[in-house]
Amino acid sequence: WCPPVGMKMVDTYFSTTSTYCALVALFARIAAILGHDDDAKRYEDVAQRIKDSFNRTYYSGGGVYADGGLTALGTPLYYGICPDGEEKAVVKKLVAASEKCGFKAQFGILGAKHVPRALAEHGHADLALKFFTQEEYPGWAHCVRRNATSLWETWEGADSRNHIMFGDVSAWLFRYAAGFTHQPENPGWRRIGIRPENLAALDSVNATYRGYVSKWTRTKGAFTLDVTVPRGCVADVLMPDGTAKACEAGRHTLRARV
Repeated sequence: WCPPVGMKMVDTYFSTTSTYCALVALFARIAAILGHDDDAKRYEDVAQRIKDSFNRTYYSGGGVYADGGLTALGTPLYYGICPDGEEKAVVKKLVAASEKCGFKAQFGILGAKHVPRALAEHGHADLALKFFTQEEYPGWAHCVRRNATSLWETWEGADSRNHIMFGDVSAWLFRYAAGFTHQPENPGWRRIGIRPENLAALDSVNATYRGYVSKWTRTKGAFTLDVTVPRGCVADVLMPDGTAKACEAGRHTLRARV
């Protein structure tokens, strides 16, 4: 929905089937957590059948899905439904496609979420950030150059200029730049993860979420993270060098060489 003007969308069935698969898999996980083992097994079986059908229909091998565009590559990675052993090939194609288009937003609202997250989840957060910061059309920074003060419904700005359509950029920055991560085994926010990415294009990040603060700076190869944890809560911190620490209420400073 709402790709750049003149750009052909990926097959509608591609998007709906991948989402259907992900939702059924989510039902299976929810059922398991609630102790409904029979339902969990039933949903797992359905999700697997959908996944197999999706891949038979849209995966041509060699890392290529559907039309080989950004959304077609990012979506199965985002949902985790690539055939076993094929993820690396799809990631490689997504990286190549992103570089080829100069990190211009060659996608609509689904790809705007799936592509940057897929890149970040597979070790390419720096590349994902380039989609947000390159200043040519289409893209977020291009809208800012055209004096946007809020998110637009379309890349061209011809419709609503106060819309959530491409708003996952905010969630991406909280999740990867600041590192805030929810943990399924610890529902809610009493215990969360803080796993900031060492993004080369940024010298510092400062973010707050429900009383938690993740603030980091990088100077001369030293990555310094200041974490504030609200009363009664715990933050499981993972530094870019792999150092891990469970931080209870209060302020903590952690350092790593990067």
